[in-house]
Amino acid sequence: MKKNLTSLLLLLLFASSSLAQDAPSMFAVYESHVKPSMNAAYRDAVKKLKASCQQQKMTFSWFAGSLDDNTYVYLVPIKNFSDLDKNMFSELETKIGKDALAGQWQAIDKCVEYGISSVALYVPSMSYLAPAADDYFRNVFYWFPETGKEAEADKLVAEWIKLYSGKKSPNGVQTYKTVFGGEGGYVFVGWGKNKVDYEAKVQKGNELTGDEAAKLWARTLLIARKYYTKEGWIENELSYSPAPN
Repeated sequence: MKKNLTSLLLLLLFASSSLAQDAPSMFAVYESHVKPSMNAAYRDAVKKLKASCQQQKMTFSWFAGSLDDNTYVYLVPIKNFSDLDKNMFSELETKIGKDALAGQWQAIDKCVEYGISSVALYVPSMSYLAPAADDYFRNVFYWFPETGKEAEADKLVAEWIKLYSGKKSPNGVQTYKTVFGGEGGYVFVGWGKNKVDYEAKVQKGNELTGDEAAKLWARTLLIARKYYTKEGWIENELSYSPAPN
């Protein structure tokens, strides 16, 4: 985990409305699949790492979220792929010492069954609406088109967004594309204050889009290799951003 975190660090899938709305944003993504028996210890270890970053006034940031299968997802904004070669924790290591930082990584490592690193793009042109600050619940839909169907997939996503916006559906979606690592494909993130709030928005959206959505879903399935859904939550206490000057 240490190697992955220091090179890619910490899915994209949980960034808030502070994301740029006019151009794709790139993120290094790390999925930490935590042993259920070690969940409390894992959270404590990440909080200690965050506290070290706060105390030493580190200038980088990351977003954090958790999924219903005990996976924690961390996203770090990057400008390009060359940022992946940089060790963002080198300054922290200098300030607190190599052994101290290594101890913090070890505390995290022992809680993790395995990790997955990737790079993803948030695509505003394929997204609709944005979550509010108190929208902590996330519905995460993973869609993997058949190989060679990428152009057709992009067109279908555009049709979904046009349908939602045209009907003024209350259930928004943020769209991400995995461009390196992982399985590729798309990640569509919906939100609500809680699960009940999210499901109410979806029900209203279904009423508005009706048969048009049903027909579009049938076409979406025709080029799907697989898909699945997970539920998640924003983890503000595990996220880090530098204090404003």
